[in-house]
Amino acid sequence: MKLFVSLVISSFFIAGLPIAMTSANPGPVQTIDVGQLPLGIAVNPDTNMIYVVNSVVGTSLYPPPWPLSTVSVINGSSNSVVATITTGNNSRDVAVNPSTNMAYVANSYSGTVSVINCSTNSVVATIPVGENPESIAVNPATNMVYAENAGSGTTSVINASTNAVVATIPVGANPGGVAVDPVTDMVIIGSGMGYPSVYFVNGKTNSIESSIQLCRYIGNCIGGVAINPETNILYATTYDSPRIPASIVTVVNMTSKSIMANITVADTPEGIAVNPMANTVYVANANLTDDNFTVIDGSSNSVTMTVPIFCTPACDSQGVAVNPSDGVVYVANYFADTVSVLQPQTSTTSTVSSNSTLATNSSSESTMTTTTLTRTATLTTTTTLPVTTTTTSTATQTSTRTVTTTVPTTLTQTATSTLPVTTTTTSTATRTVTGPATTVASTTTATQSVTSTTMQTSSSVPMWVYATMAVLLIVGLAVGYVIRRPSVSKP
Repeated sequence: MKLFVSLVISSFFIAGLPIAMTSANPGPVQTIDVGQLPLGIAVNPDTNMIYVVNSVVGTSLYPPPWPLSTVSVINGSSNSVVATITTGNNSRDVAVNPSTNMAYVANSYSGTVSVINCSTNSVVATIPVGENPESIAVNPATNMVYAENAGSGTTSVINASTNAVVATIPVGANPGGVAVDPVTDMVIIGSGMGYPSVYFVNGKTNSIESSIQLCRYIGNCIGGVAINPETNILYATTYDSPRIPASIVTVVNMTSKSIMANITVADTPEGIAVNPMANTVYVANANLTDDNFTVIDGSSNSVTMTVPIFCTPACDSQGVAVNPSDGVVYVANYFADTVSVLQPQTSTTSTVSSNSTLATNSSSESTMTTTTLTRTATLTTTTTLPVTTTTTSTATQTSTRTVTTTVPTTLTQTATSTLPVTTTTTSTATRTVTGPATTVASTTTATQSVTSTTMQTSSSVPMWVYATMAVLLIVGLAVGYVIRRPSVSKP
């Protein structure tokens, strides 16, 4: 069947007729049941394991002692929970170091960070930090961990080699997320006190270098921050206070430390994640009326799609993570006690068109006609994220046709056709993005060259013909001379 389809497509290609091929992966949303009230989520792309923090309950529901939170470990290959790890009180966020295969969990009510050995799925250390740690990030290049303490308005710097706090950075009350650029060793800390701002912290000196005010509205909150280390671009979510709506994602150039764009998204954006390979940003919206998350194209700083997520009774999605290796997106649904898995979606359309150019060179005795036919096939691959597929295709087809004509008495025509003589197709697929909503188009051009050569030459004449013509010519000249010679009278 595949051979038949290939022959049909090849026949259209050679004929220069337009064809269209479409293949699609619908990429359904799969739901995984986890623990109670999942918040933070992180992915280890090296092991394809996902770690989800289940905060369990808060003080408004139960008096102390509060039940301990847990971490659900999901196998990304089977999308099933393979382990549950007990951590601290009201765990809020998790970060994974792929280099060491260690995970770090911020326990808000405990004021600690739990260190998990991901090889054994067990807690190997508990580190005291500041008051109410709610956000956490790790630099895999330096093996340093940053725990943002909302209650004390500080960020604790942990040396993961010794599991000890080596510095404390004051950033103001009500911090709003922390992220690290492993390339520049720059730490970004969000602060929601007063006007929402982000602080640029030098990871080598643990000192604040500068800050940027993200919003002109007092009382707005920063939901989260994320960095694309490939482009050195920062993304921060800010959501509205009860009085002034301002649900936006602010794009910051970390080199110039200036705001590039403010992107309006759905209500109450919280968690944010970046796929650096696809340059795509994913935003979890904690809106109880419209359960969805937003996908942003990092190249154009525009929303490409708002993806609905269906939960019962509601989603209240607050955490989002993406695996850059396969482009799968994971969204933690706080009220539904689930994680939504959005598989890659891909559609491909190719169109073949034909263009011809003719060049002729002729002379009086010998005529050579060269016809060059160039067919250009344009292949457009459209990938709906979370996946990025870059396809490079090269097809070369050569045909030679020779026609020889003997003039004037004999006509000999020899036609040689080698269609197709050579067809080489090289396809390379590199998966880089990431989210079910962005559309990335990659266009490659395949060129088919057909060369047709027609040569006409005068025929060769036998030697006896030339001899006969020479004798006749001599005789004719002699007769003409005798006839035309004037008569001479005798005296």
